[in-house]
Amino acid sequence: MAVWAADTVAGRRCQDAVDTKGLKGRGTLIELRHYVDKLAGIEREMVDLSTLSKLARTPVYLMVHRRGSTGYAFLRWRESGASKRHLSLEQIRKLVEGWPTESRAWVEAMSQNALSLNEAHLHARDALKKIRVDVLAREQHVLPRVV
Repeated sequence: MAVWAADTVAGRRCQDAVDTKGLKGRGTLIELRHYVDKLAGIEREMVDLSTLSKLARTPVYLMVHRRGSTGYAFLRWRESGASKRHLSLEQIRKLVEGWPTESRAWVEAMSQNALSLNEAHLHARDALKKIRVDVLAREQHVLPRVV
């Protein structure tokens, strides 16, 4: 779905089908481009947050996961070391109970940032999905071109 949106914006394949209000700045292609850019920005922020969590050299870090079939990306806590198992937010909170106050506050802030980025990613993907459904359901007005 996000791949379809990125291809559509980059290739302008469906200019006639998507941008019904061309030259007015209010067409679906403009909205589609907005959400493709927003999704890319969110994914860059996810990578930045993951990198920042690794720089702290704590026994846990945030990892960006991507579902290959759908392109869905999300942040999850992961243990450092040999096991590298995934940890839920509850497990993270139990793990950091004995840590200094500053470290606990840092982990909580990182967790909140990760949750908000995950949610923003879902909202952007939902918006792209709605646009795609709208575009594919719309009757296409294709006029023959004189060659």
